[in-house]
Amino acid sequence: MIYTTNAVEGLHRIMRKTTKTKAAFVNDKALIKLLFLTLERKEKVWSRKVHSYKAIQRSLAREFGERFTKHLNE
Repeated sequence: MIYTTNAVEGLHRIMRKTTKTKAAFVNDKALIKLLFLTLERKEKVWSRKVHSYKAIQRSLAREFGERFTKHLNE
Protein backbone atom coordinates (compact mmCIF):
# COMPACT_ATOMS: atom_id res chain seq x y z
CA MET A 1 0.00 0.00 0.00
CA ILE A 2 1.50 3.31 -1.06
CA TYR A 3 -0.26 6.55 -0.30
CA THR A 4 -0.04 8.88 -3.29
CA THR A 5 -2.19 11.69 -1.93
CA ASN A 6 -0.26 14.66 -0.65
CA ALA A 7 -0.79 14.98 3.10
CA VAL A 8 -1.21 18.74 2.93
CA GLU A 9 -3.87 18.45 0.24
CA GLY A 10 -5.69 15.86 2.34
CA LEU A 11 -5.63 18.14 5.36
CA HIS A 12 -6.89 21.05 3.26
CA ARG A 13 -9.75 18.91 1.94
CA ILE A 14 -10.81 17.97 5.48
CA MET A 15 -10.73 21.60 6.66
CA ARG A 16 -12.58 22.82 3.58
CA LYS A 17 -15.25 20.16 3.96
CA THR A 18 -15.77 21.22 7.57
CA THR A 19 -16.06 24.93 6.87
CA LYS A 20 -17.94 24.96 3.56
CA THR A 21 -21.19 23.69 5.08
CA LYS A 22 -21.31 26.58 7.55
CA ALA A 23 -22.66 29.93 6.35
CA ALA A 24 -20.97 32.12 8.98
CA PHE A 25 -19.20 31.94 12.31
CA VAL A 26 -19.96 34.02 15.38
CA ASN A 27 -16.29 34.96 15.73
CA ASP A 28 -12.78 33.73 14.91
CA LYS A 29 -12.62 31.70 18.12
CA ALA A 30 -15.63 29.62 17.02
CA LEU A 31 -13.95 28.83 13.70
CA ILE A 32 -10.68 27.86 15.38
CA LYS A 33 -12.52 25.63 17.87
CA LEU A 34 -14.39 23.86 15.07
CA LEU A 35 -11.17 23.25 13.11
CA PHE A 36 -9.40 22.00 16.25
CA LEU A 37 -12.18 19.53 17.01
CA THR A 38 -12.13 18.33 13.40
CA LEU A 39 -8.38 17.70 13.58
CA GLU A 40 -8.75 15.88 16.87
CA ARG A 41 -11.42 13.58 15.41
CA LYS A 42 -9.46 12.89 12.21
CA GLU A 43 -6.25 12.10 14.13
CA LYS A 44 -7.68 8.66 14.97
CA VAL A 45 -8.02 7.85 11.26
CA TRP A 46 -4.46 8.97 10.48
CA SER A 47 -2.86 6.90 13.23
CA ARG A 48 -4.54 3.56 12.52
CA LYS A 49 -2.40 0.60 11.54
CA VAL A 50 -2.16 -0.74 8.01
CA HIS A 51 -3.33 -4.35 7.63
CA SER A 52 -0.69 -6.85 6.40
CA TYR A 53 2.12 -4.27 6.47
CA LYS A 54 4.82 -6.97 6.73
CA ALA A 55 3.56 -8.53 3.49
CA ILE A 56 3.58 -5.10 1.87
CA GLN A 57 7.17 -4.54 3.01
CA ARG A 58 8.27 -7.89 1.56
CA SER A 59 6.60 -7.10 -1.73
CA LEU A 60 8.23 -3.67 -1.94
CA ALA A 61 11.63 -5.10 -1.01
CA ARG A 62 11.26 -7.72 -3.74
CA GLU A 63 10.22 -5.09 -6.30
CA PHE A 64 12.68 -2.32 -5.42
CA GLY A 65 15.48 -4.28 -3.77
CA GLU A 66 18.20 -2.24 -2.13
CA ARG A 67 16.42 1.08 -2.65
CA PHE A 68 13.66 -0.04 -0.29
CA THR A 69 15.73 -1.95 2.28
CA LYS A 70 18.20 0.94 2.52
CA HIS A 71 15.30 3.20 3.53
CA LEU A 72 14.27 0.75 6.29
CA ASN A 73 17.76 0.74 7.84
CA GLU A 74 18.01 4.55 8.14
